[in-house]
Order: sequence, then C-alpha cells, then structure tokens
Amino acid sequence: MKRLLILLLASLLPNYAGAAIGLSNSGTNTTPADPLVITVSAAANDFLIASISTDSSASPASLTLGSPLVQDYTATSAVVDGMRFHAASGRASGSISSVSVSGFGAGAFRGIGAIAVFTGVDTTTALDTAVVTAADGGAAANNTGNMIITPVTAGTMLVMTAAFDQSGTTDPTFSVNDNGAGLSWTYVTSYEPAGFRKTMIGYAIAPSAATYTLVGNFGLTGGFAAALYALRPATGGGGGSSIPAIFRHLRQMKQ
Repeated sequence: MKRLLILLLASLLPNYAGAAIGLSNSGTNTTPADPLVITVSAAANDFLIASISTDSSASPASLTLGSPLVQDYTATSAVVDGMRFHAASGRASGSISSVSVSGFGAGAFRGIGAIAVFTGVDTTTALDTAVVTAADGGAAANNTGNMIITPVTAGTMLVMTAAFDQSGTTDPTFSVNDNGAGLSWTYVTSYEPAGFRKTMIGYAIAPSAATYTLVGNFGLTGGFAAALYALRPATGGGGGSSIPAIFRHLRQMKQ
C-alpha cells in the first residue's frame, strides 16, 4: 500500500511544480540595418531581452521597437569613435517568429543586436528588482566595473546585456565575473563581422536571494554601456494544483 501511494504521488506532483526558468532560444543579426530584424521563436508568456548597438553616439535615442519590446535603457559612448547602446525587454502575448526594430537612420546609425528568449518567467512580475545600468562615463575601460544587484527571490535569472566600442574591429571576449558566487554563465553575442558594432548578453541562475556583485569583462579597452536584469521565476505553474486529485485518489483507495 505504501509503495502504491508513493508511486501515485510521484505521478501527480510533477503537474503541481512550476517550470524552471531558463533560456528557450536566442536570435542575432550581425548585419547593420534599418529596420533590424532578429529571428526568434517565442511563445505566449515568454520574456524577451534585447541588446542592440550602433556605431555612432549621435544615433537616435528613441527607436520603434517591435512587440513586445520596451526600451529599458539607452546610453552612448564617445571614448573611441562612438556608439549607442539600447537595452529592451518585454513579455510575449502570443507566438513570435521575429522582432523588428527601426528608426536608426542610415550609415553608422544602423544597428545590430541580439535577443534572448526566456521561459518560466513569472507572469505577474517579470523583473524581480530594478534594472541596474552602467556606462563608461567618458573613460576607456576593459570592464563594466561593479554592477550590484539584489534579487528578492531565489532562483532568479540574472541577465547582463552590454555593448562595446573600440578603435579596431577585433571582437571582444565577453565574460561575467561574479566575484566568487560560482554562477554558471552562458553567452549570446552579436558581433558585426570586421566591423565596429559589438553587443552581447550573458545569463546565469542566481540560486539565492542575495546581493551579487557582477563585472562584465570585454578583454579589450574601449567604451561600453550595460544593463543588468533579474528575472523572477514563475510559481505554481504546470497546469494548477494536483492536491485535490491526490485526495480523490486517497479516498478511492480507502473504499
């Protein structure tokens, strides 16, 4: 009888647990364009984060962002030849196969970018805490400096987006230093081939509700801007509670 009960609970409880937060897929477009179209595969309630860069600090601060993106941060750098960074995010209301971004302009104003699509994000409050931002402030650097974020929920997805600008066309070697937290980082990069536009996304699960001090390293010296997100994991997902079903089966077993 006990073994039967254990097997019954094992078959029912997976329907009760929420799905873990994670990367569903990502898309990049490394060819400067206006409009810039990035191919992704998103379902309803997936959460998208975009990292976009241009090759001019004079490029427009406001873009026309395709659904579901909303701009969270923009910053420029004029340390080298100049660039503008855009960070944007949003929740998909239905299936999405591509996102179009326009309003850049011509020449150096045109943008490239990357989009990461995350699943298992809370459908009420996607952002666990405010977006943290950083920019070079007019001084060349090879990293973002300390970006400090404090998720209030265990299991958040930390997502660092950034753009980098330097005098040559060598690709940066982007990585995130979490100062001993031991997080497992994965990266999505969009680098213009033999060009100046470089943008990137790094993401990792933060197992605890704690303060994390993160540094984005570029491996080269130049200008930069960055934005750091903490995505809250969904709770109670997977089709609702199985508790009533468990009690129904227990009553049947007693009869």
